[in-house]
Amino acid sequence: MREEIARFREILAPGSLPEGVQISEFRIVQTEAVDLFNYEIRLSQRGTGSPKVRGTLSLAIEADAAGAKVRLPEERLDAGAEDPNKVDFQHFQHVKGNFRLPPGHIPLRVVVRLTPVGGAKPVVRSFPWILESL
Repeated sequence: MREEIARFREILAPGSLPEGVQISEFRIVQTEAVDLFNYEIRLSQRGTGSPKVRGTLSLAIEADAAGAKVRLPEERLDAGAEDPNKVDFQHFQHVKGNFRLPPGHIPLRVVVRLTPVGGAKPVVRSFPWILESL
């Protein structure tokens, strides 16, 4: 709970972060199954009087497959989320889910994309593949 309060204060503190919608954090944890991974994404928005953000969230994995760089979209990852791909927040939101990595793929990066409804510009951020322990 203290961590949540500290993060909320960081989001609201003047000048602490640039204004606008951000994909501020991404964590990935391998489960006991060698091909199954859990993830957490933190979305945030700064700015006085910022409207609610509604839209969809997707992720893709950039991987090496037999020496060739490939991009695995969410549809190929058997991904699952608490409330699949829906985003609805004013200041911040956590999104949790999981995915399966297809055999023969060595993950390099994760690309997270937030697409707001209403035609606003999508927010895209790429994260290096770094596993955290259980």
